[in-house]
Amino acid sequence: MKYPNTFLIGAPKCGTTSISGWLAQHPDVFFSENKELDFFYNYKGMKSELTDYLNNFEGADRRHSVIAEGSVWYLFSPEAIVSIEQSFPCAKYIVCLRNPVEMAISLHAQKVYTGHELERDFVKAWELSDSRARGGFDKIFDLKGGDPSHMAYKKACMLGSQVDALLRIVSPERVKFIVMDDIKNCPELVWKDLQSFLEIDPFDRIKFTHANKATKRKFLGLHYFLMVVARLKRKAGINFNTGILSGVHRYNNVESRYDYPSEQFVKELKEYFYNDVRRLSALVKRDLESWVNN
Repeated sequence: MKYPNTFLIGAPKCGTTSISGWLAQHPDVFFSENKELDFFYNYKGMKSELTDYLNNFEGADRRHSVIAEGSVWYLFSPEAIVSIEQSFPCAKYIVCLRNPVEMAISLHAQKVYTGHELERDFVKAWELSDSRARGGFDKIFDLKGGDPSHMAYKKACMLGSQVDALLRIVSPERVKFIVMDDIKNCPELVWKDLQSFLEIDPFDRIKFTHANKATKRKFLGLHYFLMVVARLKRKAGINFNTGILSGVHRYNNVESRYDYPSEQFVKELKEYFYNDVRRLSALVKRDLESWVNN
């Protein structure tokens, strides 16, 4: 049986889908078909057996020196990292980073898109962060028992504290940090460095696609209706897929930039994240303070 040895652990909305797509193209890499397995992080503490988890890698063979998965909330959870280390103590970790101001706004837009975030005004949703961090489900819809602190944007986007917790558990030489700005501006260099970190042969026949472009729902009411239908299907034990719901979902999508808060509120966000970004800069040994300098 093959075991994972590389974990793309986050953070959400920081370029992990692009990185996983690149890795999946390399002949020496086996990436799980379901990118986000979330086995080592479960809000309710319920998870399948390790043997069931390992079935996700049964397609790997001897040519694959890198066997990977990518669950973006592992970085958010020190408990998840501890569990990974207990099972795979020599694993390597890839961490994608982003300006937390942009990350928070993008994460909120994604949660509105998925239908879980009922507060469409980012500023008002931001103000719900403390309640959600304590476990409250204020203006959260159909999270299926998930963790409401994922939508506590103050906490979810504190990358400095999350990286600090990671490096208290994992030695730095087993961690590769990638900044989203670099994914956009110099993908070839990012790819070269990543291959070196993973100790795999150079592979240049790569398509540097930009994944997860910003999208919105044409009709939010239709999306909520589809979510309810999907929930009823699950409760009824209906597992077959006619493709109708997927087709309606595609029809209801439109590529669109999300709304940005006022300059004054962006300034407040920069002030809020200032110390955390300074902490992150020191940890990853890179000056990122331009993210939060007004």
